[in-house]
Amino acid sequence: MKKSILLLFALSLSLLVSCKDENAVEKTEEQAKKNVKVTVSALVKVDDDFQLFFREEDNITTPFEEGNSLWTKVTASDKPQNIEFTLPENVLPNYLRLDLGKNEGQQPVVISGMKIEFLDKKIEINTSTFFETYFVHNNSIEIKDKSTGEVITKKDENGTYDPVFNSGENLKFELQKMYR
Repeated sequence: MKKSILLLFALSLSLLVSCKDENAVEKTEEQAKKNVKVTVSALVKVDDDFQLFFREEDNITTPFEEGNSLWTKVTASDKPQNIEFTLPENVLPNYLRLDLGKNEGQQPVVISGMKIEFLDKKIEINTSTFFETYFVHNNSIEIKDKSTGEVITKKDENGTYDPVFNSGENLKFELQKMYR
């Protein structure tokens, strides 16, 4: 009889512990979803480091700050790849800035789209809307072909190499809708 009670107690305890572990896993997954994730689909033929700046402030003229940015290594490939940036938890940016690397020897880059995810919502940006609706480029980027997304990175007229795409008001409105 004592063995049966002990066996029943041990079984109950193991079920209780396993249920507790499942809840911990669910909470961890739920917490991970509170991050905004930005995925850029691009063909990059030379190794480089891409940087994504983010700004929560609702003023388009406020400069981006290095402390509000993420770097990721991009390995050269002859095939398009997903370049991912996961923002810190509870950071909900109004503006983004994508820097296409530091490598002045970069070959033409092909941007085929971008996806921005938060919780169960997402914004999918195709090639044409990337260039025509959501992002503007600086003088270190030359758009070779908007329809294919091919861009050339170069030094600007002052000899500075800093190829940048800045988001504008259109993306801000879409981001704010996504956060609701």
